[in-house]
Amino acid sequence: MSEGNEIDFSVRPFKWEQEPDKLNWICDRPPNRGSAVVTEDNFFWRGCIERPDRFKRWSSYFVNLQEALSWVEQELEKIEQESDEVVEPNPWKRVPVADLIVQRREKLADYWIEPATMEPNRVTYRAMIDLKYEPYDYKIWEMSFGKKYRHSKKFASPTQLARELRLDP
Repeated sequence: MSEGNEIDFSVRPFKWEQEPDKLNWICDRPPNRGSAVVTEDNFFWRGCIERPDRFKRWSSYFVNLQEALSWVEQELEKIEQESDEVVEPNPWKRVPVADLIVQRREKLADYWIEPATMEPNRVTYRAMIDLKYEPYDYKIWEMSFGKKYRHSKKFASPTQLARELRLDP
């Protein structure tokens, strides 16, 4: 597959570089990246778009490299135009509950219950154990830029964990 030698990359709208020792071409447009890669059977070409924290997006199969390069360039151009659009700020603003109570105390007066009326006469304690643990089995999908995404995770049940930690389930 010497198609890469026949293409004049200097006239292409984006800069392309060939990966050493491979039939893959990369177009870096930070923070995004496009690539045109040959399939495993060396018969077709595919375009790939990588964006931070997103899954890779692959094109359909192309018979020649020129078509794969054009697809990648068009997709990168679309992405760059999307990012130039002005994003409206979110009109909803988060307000902490404590601030909300101070602001609305008068309106809430009829519904306000003093915490002291709800507390028991005898103070008791309850210990909470917050465990963060890893799944014992999972599958991996590769996202853009080599980032891995775990899915189909399997976790031990709370009873199994309690037994493992020698706690009363």
